[in-house]
Amino acid sequence: MRLALRLLAVVAPQLACSAVSAQTGPRAYTFHTVVGVDTVAIEQVVRTTERIDVDLFSRAQGVRFVFTVELGEDGTAVSVENRFFRQPADEEPTQVVRGSFRGDSVDVEIRAERDRDITVATVPGAVPWVPRSNALLEQILLQSDRASGGIDSVPVFNIGNGQTTFATVEWLDGGDARLQFAEAELRVEVSGDGEFVTGSMVGSPGRVVRENAFGGMPVEPVDYGPPAGAPYSADEVAVRTSTGLSLSGTLTQPIPDEQPWPAVVTITGSGAQDRDERTPGLGGYRPYWELADTLARLGVATLRLDDRGVNDSDEGPQPATLWDEADDIRAAVDFVRRRPEVDGERVFLVGHSQGGLIAPLVAADDPTLAGIVLLAAPGYDGNRTLEAQRWANLDPRFVEEHERADAVMRSRRADSARAVWDPALRALMTHDPIPVARRVHVPVLILQGSTDRQVTPEQADTLAAALRSAGNTDVTVRHFDGLNHFLLPDARGYSSGYGALRSTELPREVLGVVADWILARACTAGEPNCEIARERPSVRELRGVE
Repeated sequence: MRLALRLLAVVAPQLACSAVSAQTGPRAYTFHTVVGVDTVAIEQVVRTTERIDVDLFSRAQGVRFVFTVELGEDGTAVSVENRFFRQPADEEPTQVVRGSFRGDSVDVEIRAERDRDITVATVPGAVPWVPRSNALLEQILLQSDRASGGIDSVPVFNIGNGQTTFATVEWLDGGDARLQFAEAELRVEVSGDGEFVTGSMVGSPGRVVRENAFGGMPVEPVDYGPPAGAPYSADEVAVRTSTGLSLSGTLTQPIPDEQPWPAVVTITGSGAQDRDERTPGLGGYRPYWELADTLARLGVATLRLDDRGVNDSDEGPQPATLWDEADDIRAAVDFVRRRPEVDGERVFLVGHSQGGLIAPLVAADDPTLAGIVLLAAPGYDGNRTLEAQRWANLDPRFVEEHERADAVMRSRRADSARAVWDPALRALMTHDPIPVARRVHVPVLILQGSTDRQVTPEQADTLAAALRSAGNTDVTVRHFDGLNHFLLPDARGYSSGYGALRSTELPREVLGVVADWILARACTAGEPNCEIARERPSVRELRGVE
């Protein structure tokens, strides 16, 4: 049962000041906002006791906010300046908004196509708000009365519309907090110094991850090559798409003693991800690097590509839709087929999550593919997938039974609001994979984890039934007990627990099933290298799986 809210006219300034001053010198860190496997925002923060400097890039909206909040001696905002860039690479902002706080009012200057100077009423101690800013959510936590151990309210001034609302902070046992603001509700891990460490979005597969380093994703250069002494090579390549974009990637190949090789093209999930599908909050998770390493040892080449805007890949129009990404994968297939060391008749696709929607789109129009592997691929249309996700991902540790319907409604509203300006989300919400599946007549392997709460497990069988209904006789489904959406060991599967997973390496059995399925279909008697491949040990034998 919720307690009555206590509205504060002046909010705990001594607590805010002491929490911030506990650290000496400026602190630089990065927040990643992740929804499912989609990094929707990256926020670089430098904080001192006097000011907060933020560079926030919203991948979902394709816009950038660069703002500074000056803090007074009591730790509350004295002024704010926000520069809005409609295109992230723009040198000049589209709009500049400055606000000076004076007791119960804010003097606002708006410099854009039509300049304005206005004074707006607010509440003393209000936190200025910029969309998607976790640094300002952290400021709300710092200004909340943590010592009360109950429920507190902090005024928030939206510099975009001049309105003042209240954020609710409920302090929990152990010092963590439950924060509700607008349509969002988060369970937040808070350090002893008041830092926002991690947060999970109640009622959705969203989370916030803090890295104590300054930079975007990746923070440091990544080595995409093979480990020392590996019996294969890896070349940096660039794939040219039909629209003229260049996508960076790695082509992993067995040592060229027997050619041509079968080949795999991997497809990442939603959002801008690198070629290994590394995911913020899952340190060490590199599933496509693991797969490429495994396949190369068994005589199969792999092309892994960075998504648009990642590493050296051209960004192109943003956000990219399913259809744009399918065209990118078609270009990748053409690229490997033109390589002399690859057998163009033995090319496979492996797609995870949203990549499991893209692979069938490509295969439906290309019956010459040797097969596709779908990892945690949706079997419902986008709206139904999201609805199943909303209910399945309500962690009972954070959401009480009587709150479930309200949490789902907030998530629906947030998705609907985002879809208005996000064509990629609109395409995903309206896309139905079933008609596409009925046009796929190449071999298909579907892998599904039993604790997946982002693509609920029954969708694997729904997808398989659609594939078989149109006469596809080579459809295999494998369910794995105790694996989540990332096909990692996870007894509960809630997104709120991703940061605490003990292992971020794909289980050997998963790698073995994928590799052995590909090898079985890459080799038919009489084809090049078939007998050699048949003599190779399976992944189970290589990696000691019984």
